Amino acid sequence: MSGEPAAMIKSPAYYTDLFATLGQIMGKVSQALLQQSPVPDGGHQLYRAALQSANDNPWFTTRETARALQALSGMLTFGALRDWMQSYPRLSTGNRQVKKVGVIMAGNIPLVGFHDMLCVITAGHQLLLKPSSNDKLLPLAVANTLALLDKGLMNRIRVTGEMKDEAQAMIATGSDNTARYFTYHYGHLPHIIRKNRYSAAILTGRESVRELESLGEDVFAYYGMGCRNVSYLFIPGVEHLGHLTRAWKAYSYVLENRAYTNNLRHGRALMKVCGKAYSDAGFCLFAENRQPGSSPAVLHYSTWQDAGELWDQVRDRRHQLQCIVTARPEQWPDPGLLTPGSTQEPSLPDYADGTDTMDFLLSL
Repeated sequence: MSGEPAAMIKSPAYYTDLFATLGQIMGKVSQALLQQSPVPDGGHQLYRAALQSANDNPWFTTRETARALQALSGMLTFGALRDWMQSYPRLSTGNRQVKKVGVIMAGNIPLVGFHDMLCVITAGHQLLLKPSSNDKLLPLAVANTLALLDKGLMNRIRVTGEMKDEAQAMIATGSDNTARYFTYHYGHLPHIIRKNRYSAAILTGRESVRELESLGEDVFAYYGMGCRNVSYLFIPGVEHLGHLTRAWKAYSYVLENRAYTNNLRHGRALMKVCGKAYSDAGFCLFAENRQPGSSPAVLHYSTWQDAGELWDQVRDRRHQLQCIVTARPEQWPDPGLLTPGSTQEPSLPDYADGTDTMDFLLSL
C-alpha cells in the first residue's frame, strides 16, 4: 500500500456523510444509555462496549461514556464536517499516497483518541490503532461501527499492540514520561507526540451564580480526568472558594464513584501528612499551589490582585494549557479563551495540543 497512489481515497463529501451518520448513531446510543431508549440500528456494538467499559474501568461510568458520545455527536454534524473538510483543499486532490499511520491512544476519558481516528481515516491513510488498556473496547466498537457503514474500511483499520516495524508515521498521546518513550521509539518517523496538558480558569469575582455553576461542568465532567477539565484556578481571594463550593453542590454526585472518593481520601491524607493547608468542600479539595499537578478531586489555585501580573503567569504557562476559561474572555489578550461550561464541547478544529493533525497527515 505504501507509495501507491491512493485510489481508495474518497471525496470529502463521502466522509462528511459517513461521519455524520456515525455522529447520529453516537447520539442515539448516548440516549439509550441514559434513558434506556431503544438502541439504534448500527449502534449495538457501541452500546455493549459502553456497558462493558463501565464494568472494566471505574472512571468510565455509563453517565460519562454517554457524555462523551453526546459530545462527539454534537461535533459530527453534517455542516461542521463539511466546513472543516472544506478548509483543507488537499482533501479533494487525487495525487496523495496512502501511509500506515500508527495511533497510540490515551485512556483517561472515553474515546479521547477518536479525533485522531477521524483524521487518519478522512485523510485516506491506513490506521494502525493501539487503544489504551483503560479504553480498549470503545475505539474497537467505533471501528466496527464504521466498518458496518463502509465495508471497505475493514481493510484500512487494524488494531495492533505493536507497530514499530510497520508504521510510517505516528500519533501518540500520553504523559510527559511516556512521551520520552514514544520519542525514543518513533522519533525517526514523521510524528505528533503529545505530553501532559491541563486547563485553568480565571475568576474575577464578578461571575454570576449561573456562570460559577457552569464552571463546575468544566471541573467535574469525566471526574476531572481530561486535559480539558479545569484543574487550576486563578482567584482574586480565598473567599471565592466558598462561592464555588455553594455553586457546585449539584456536582456532589461524583461521590457516588468509589474511584473518585478514594482519590479524595488520598488527597486529604496526603495533605495532612505533609502539613499542607487546604479547603475541603466535601466533594473536592482546594489547595493553594502554583504547580499544575493536581489530581482528580483536588484543585490547585493561586490568588491574584494585578491583572497584568496574572496574565504574565498565564502566558508563561500557555504551552501547557489546553483550555483557559473565563466569564469575560474579551477582557484578556487571547482570542482562544472559553466561557464557563464549554470546555467539554470541542469543535473539529480544536486540536489536542494546537498542532493541526489533519495538516500533518495530508503532508505525509
